[in-house]
Amino acid sequence: MQYHFGRSIDDQYGSIFLNGASVLSFQGDRRSLSEAAQALFSLAPSMTGTAIVLLRPFTLAVRRGPQGELEVTTVTGGTNPDVDRYTLTVDEDRPRCPRACGGHSTTRWQSIGINETVTVPSVNAGRRTVELQDVPPNCQVGGYNPQEVWITEATTSAVSFEVSCSEGSAQRGRIAFERTEDGMPPWDQDIYVIEADGTGLENLTNTGAAHREEELEWSPDGTRIAFVRDVDIYVMNADGTGLQRFTNTAEPEAQPTWSPDGSQIAFAGGDPNADIYVIDADGGTALRLTHNTGRDFSHSPDWSPDGSRIAFHGRREINREGFLSIFVINTDGTGDTRLTDNTLHPGGTFAWSADGLHIAFQSGFDIYLVDPDGSAPPVQLTSDGELFLGWSPDSRVLLYDVTDANIYLMNPDGSGLVNLTTGPVKLPRNVPESHPENLSLDWEGLRIAFADDVGDIWITAADGEWGAPLTDDPWRDSRPRWRP
Repeated sequence: MQYHFGRSIDDQYGSIFLNGASVLSFQGDRRSLSEAAQALFSLAPSMTGTAIVLLRPFTLAVRRGPQGELEVTTVTGGTNPDVDRYTLTVDEDRPRCPRACGGHSTTRWQSIGINETVTVPSVNAGRRTVELQDVPPNCQVGGYNPQEVWITEATTSAVSFEVSCSEGSAQRGRIAFERTEDGMPPWDQDIYVIEADGTGLENLTNTGAAHREEELEWSPDGTRIAFVRDVDIYVMNADGTGLQRFTNTAEPEAQPTWSPDGSQIAFAGGDPNADIYVIDADGGTALRLTHNTGRDFSHSPDWSPDGSRIAFHGRREINREGFLSIFVINTDGTGDTRLTDNTLHPGGTFAWSADGLHIAFQSGFDIYLVDPDGSAPPVQLTSDGELFLGWSPDSRVLLYDVTDANIYLMNPDGSGLVNLTTGPVKLPRNVPESHPENLSLDWEGLRIAFADDVGDIWITAADGEWGAPLTDDPWRDSRPRWRP
């Protein structure tokens, strides 16, 4: 293979053969050498990953930088994919080198079947962006598309794209979140939705007035969103239509949460004696479950999987020290039971297991389990600095280790510890440690959505193999929630 270069200002031209570590000597001053190097790059676009270096006296050396291979796999499922092949793109930045390199980027294109594994050779080492294009409208790529991958010299890195197709346009992978615009008052906050591939950004609550919409929660079927506007509970359809006000009192209401079947909404309301209430998902009169007096209060309702009971944080006269306890109450207001005493401080995240047999909660930097019927004292599950993140669908505890910044799964009896984050992408420490509300898990796609400390929404694979920002703008985004 032969490339040509030259200086148009004095019609001096030459040629070079690319053969291993070939070296070309070009007689002239340094300015002419620089121009020759620029001409060489402009006429040799396939020489991605090369470095051009000026060596005394007046020698132009062309050397290829470190490279590896990229293995890409597509897995397409569902019905009616309506396409035979996708287009795969790999964006590459040229490595650092003298000014002659130009610092441009190139995009490599390659066809790939809907269920195929291809190898892209000679990819520049470093961080690369891989994207699957020409995906039909009725199909959706699971996870983030594009993906970022690290290419290591003389090794093969792998990425995969799982595509799901349906008869109509798929809405899987939608995320709702809260956005506050810089320069606006803090009470002016809206609820947005965006697809997991970064498309379809839409403001659902753009009323044109200064309202603060927050504490959003999807209904179990993903068709409606409950949220707080200023101090009242509202519900709207998933596209922002059908706005309905559920509460209209002088006291603030907060923390709406749907029953498992979507027929009711529990919330905390009242000031200073917040109580737990339940209201039908179609509206109506709320039923008050707790009746706090004095300095008592209740908040953070969480439904049992069968919808018959609600666990909540509370403080009663018997707990005047100021510590919170976990209580359970039936949805008709009977059976109010305290599960923890003053020896523990369950002020963080807590939740029912999917099978309804346990409630996990945080006390300090340790995780405890307690039986919902209160028949036995809490059992300490961890003791090395772990934070409770939630339950898996098969009733395993999901936890974050503050020591190694990894996410683990553990059986309720403490056995079967599995590290999920084996890849290089780690969850920022401030999210689970200080702002767990800014984290949401998609168990079907094994993805994590979170808001970072600068106000951007990110999506990462649960195993940490990839991660990329979903929003990157001057606004402050928070509280992402995957659509069920």
